[in-house]
Amino acid sequence: MEGVPRSCLDYLKRGILKSGFYLLYDDDDQLYTAFCDLSIEPGSAWTLVISWMTANYKDLLYFKYKAFNQDSPINENNPNFYIYRQTLDRISASGTPPPIGEQPAASKK
Repeated sequence: MEGVPRSCLDYLKRGILKSGFYLLYDDDDQLYTAFCDLSIEPGSAWTLVISWMTANYKDLLYFKYKAFNQDSPINENNPNFYIYRQTLDRISASGTPPPIGEQPAASKK
């Protein structure tokens, strides 16, 4: 689909400068909600792909048994700053490099 937003940078290029929740299309042309930070660093667009609120993330059972290079989404359809991780496919589709040791999934198109 030509011209559809696939990353937060696409919104920035359209002149949108307000940070917030935006709809993006993944590589399978499925819509999902992402948090885009379009204002903290002028001229840059940041996509929230993982976040947690705790001093020691290893105390969270979810992170205790999953490495960062594994596809282990949590709340992927509800971006938040408390506990959130997008799928590796969507992280890659957003233009964010995959974690070290993880190869991007082959295109399904």
